[in-house]
Amino acid sequence: METTQKLPKFFATWSNSSNILNCIIESKWIQSSMDVVMETDHIIVSDGESVCKIELPGVTLLPDTCRGLKLVSATELHFSIKGQLLQGDELLQMKVKKCSLQNETVETIQKLQNKWFCAVCKQKLLTDRSILRRVLPLPSENWSDLADMWFCHNHGNEDQPAQKQGRLLPKENECFVGETFVLVARKHVNSADVKITKTGAVICKRCGRQLGEVMESHNGTSFQDGVIKFFLHTLLMKDLRFADLIKQDSSISNRVDLDRFFSGLLQEQSEMYASFRFIIESRSDTVTENSESGVSTCLLWMLDSNVQMYRSRSGSMLKFDGNLQVAKTSVIKVLFKCQLCGSNAKRPPDHVTKSLISLWRKDNTVHCFQLPHPVFLQLIHLLVQNCKTLPCSQRYLNGFHMSFIGNSESSS
Repeated sequence: METTQKLPKFFATWSNSSNILNCIIESKWIQSSMDVVMETDHIIVSDGESVCKIELPGVTLLPDTCRGLKLVSATELHFSIKGQLLQGDELLQMKVKKCSLQNETVETIQKLQNKWFCAVCKQKLLTDRSILRRVLPLPSENWSDLADMWFCHNHGNEDQPAQKQGRLLPKENECFVGETFVLVARKHVNSADVKITKTGAVICKRCGRQLGEVMESHNGTSFQDGVIKFFLHTLLMKDLRFADLIKQDSSISNRVDLDRFFSGLLQEQSEMYASFRFIIESRSDTVTENSESGVSTCLLWMLDSNVQMYRSRSGSMLKFDGNLQVAKTSVIKVLFKCQLCGSNAKRPPDHVTKSLISLWRKDNTVHCFQLPHPVFLQLIHLLVQNCKTLPCSQRYLNGFHMSFIGNSESSS
């Protein structure tokens, strides 16, 4: 009976500044006597019994520049080589538009009004009668810290609890747009297509994806007075025709949607605040004995916003013809370290992480911003899963986990 063996894995990152391709071949059968032959358009690896040809799309290699060939652990072969990108295949410069995502969303809603759809299954979310006469951008999350300098006599909010003061919530026919979410009155949401759970999660009835959460309004939590917070990355705002609604578009996936959203958010924050280090926070509704507060924190260090990554596709040796298929992707390379709270904290607080968080807070070059808790958990899950796909030697650096986020213009 013919047995199936896993293919060796190829991983490489392209440095645009030095035109160097840093390569790793990962396999359980790597030997010190393995031969590596460099050609201008491919790499050949052989161990005397089998030969593996690795073709790299869009790059011309310079064989004489190969250096640093060494074994790292028993399963990884490292080396680097210079090369040139083929004409028409240069790295995309992921520059943030001068018009911010927030202002762009405001203009889109003003134009399209109630044409909001689930980004995965294209289920319509707002009622056909919804008319949004006022669409306004929200100030940054820290605006309420200075609210006492802007307003006098609390503008009639004396009866509200302290934790509700300073919140801006839309009324009927209004929509408020934040950096990562949009707020709309609950009565505008199509209750036939959107389900609201007992915990306040807003779920698409067709595909089961969480679209947002319910916020308590000024007047309570009744159906008529409630406010819905939709997460921006879950929405598709577009003038879709009937044929578009019934057509299944397999190119839209939750993973691609998250990559596009988070890569755009990080690059916009970096451009606006000239920072490459971020403290990302989220407040959870549940607090455990192990957490001193209901705030989860992620330290994120953006190392490079435009890395070209080459990775071999998964497969087996059963039908292997000697050519290893390699996919090319544009990614953001990051380091991260997080401290979770509430029901998501499976371990007690790490004092080293807590001290590092405190140190970053005192550094004025570090930018801090907040995410809704479900979106924060999606970001952490994405970073952890991407970290697991890296070679073992690349997953950890100076006390941080290494990961990546796919750029919105990435291709394979």
